[in-house]
Amino acid sequence: MRVKTLRITALALAALATVGGVAAAPAFAAVRLVDLQVKVQDRPGGRAPEMYTLSPAQSVPLAVGETIRVSLVGITAGGAQVPVNARFSEAAGKASIELGKSGGNWVIVRGTGSGGNGLAQIAYQVVGNAYTMKGGFASGRITFQMIAQAALSRHDNRPGDARQQQAEDITRALYSTLLRQGLDSDRARQDAATIDRRGYAGIQEVAISVARDAESQQIFAGRPSREVMGELYRGLLRRTQTDEQLWEQDRGFRAGVDELNRRGLAGMVQTIVRSPEFREANDLARNGLLEVRYGDRN
Repeated sequence: MRVKTLRITALALAALATVGGVAAAPAFAAVRLVDLQVKVQDRPGGRAPEMYTLSPAQSVPLAVGETIRVSLVGITAGGAQVPVNARFSEAAGKASIELGKSGGNWVIVRGTGSGGNGLAQIAYQVVGNAYTMKGGFASGRITFQMIAQAALSRHDNRPGDARQQQAEDITRALYSTLLRQGLDSDRARQDAATIDRRGYAGIQEVAISVARDAESQQIFAGRPSREVMGELYRGLLRRTQTDEQLWEQDRGFRAGVDELNRRGLAGMVQTIVRSPEFREANDLARNGLLEVRYGDRN
């Protein structure tokens, strides 16, 4: 009697697990993403991870000879970061980049040249059905602003000069966010040297100067103020939220949009770089960038 009962139970379970002759797959809920961004890690000198937006597109600065790890990261409605698996391939400027090992959501990219227009791209294709997102994010390209070897500071490979490397990181963030440029100009290298030499005062001086150039070049002309503020927050304060999340969750962001409309880009950038959040987000105390370089009091 017991054997018969077990046999009936097993048949019942098998019937429940089969619908129309096909075994039912275990159900799961796809993760809803409101944004897709690029995370850059493993730059020389142990630098902090950097986030770049895909829409609007931000170019990733990459020096010739530099190797970085590039990852796709989804942003949830709550602001959490989720790895997004994808396939990667070279797309444009193939003479300038080389792809190395890759994992689920990342690929190693090495800068090999800076010819042509100085840009290179890799294509990505999101794989799997673990996410729901805007159709435009399912595939696309990641753009790199190539920096010539000659543009690298003579301090880059000198052990121990972490302050110089951090000064270049901050200059790169200012140029990438405000001018869509890397550190491949004489002026950019001079600005990095100013920040290295003068510390926080140099950062404020360079930031305002670069912002004024962005205004004269009309880099953000025609863009909604909320989008511009979102780029400033992500580029200069290392925030990861979307424009919509910042607007809904951050009262300071909403006040910043009003200030941007009143004072313009240079005035808003001045407010940002003078803020405690900017100093903390960029860890200015780590290598003494809150002060002038030792021995330089001019």
